[in-house]
Amino acid sequence: HLVNKEFLRMEQLEGIHNEEILHFFRTDLAGRLKRANDIKREVPFNMAIQAADAYSDWQGSDEPVLVQGVIDCLFEDEQGMVLLDYKTDRITGRFAGGFEEAEDILKERYRIQMEMYAKAVESILGKKLEETYLYFFDDGGHLVKM
Repeated sequence: HLVNKEFLRMEQLEGIHNEEILHFFRTDLAGRLKRANDIKREVPFNMAIQAADAYSDWQGSDEPVLVQGVIDCLFEDEQGMVLLDYKTDRITGRFAGGFEEAEDILKERYRIQMEMYAKAVESILGKKLEETYLYFFDDGGHLVKM
């Protein structure tokens, strides 16, 4: 359908792994997403923060830097506001201990990004973010609460 509507090329379609996508929709979080009152996808944002807040090794004077990004999914349900970011990192074959070994490494890799996204959501929308998640599609799919 997406190829016929020219949203995807055939080469792109071949790169989609349906089972990995279906696994996400079997998670409890996806169930919450489906029942959510308010869902926002692909939410662009810009905000200025102090350089020292963006870079842990910052040595220069404290000056503002522009942070911009696109939040994959933001939804609100009876439990509060939830930020969800999808990841396509390859896990299979990269970590001898599989996802158990990779989880802490991946959390640290995306920690600053998710902190910036959380600050943006809270300052722009004026609402407290209750939960933040990463969803990795590789290796059968993994939901990580940050």
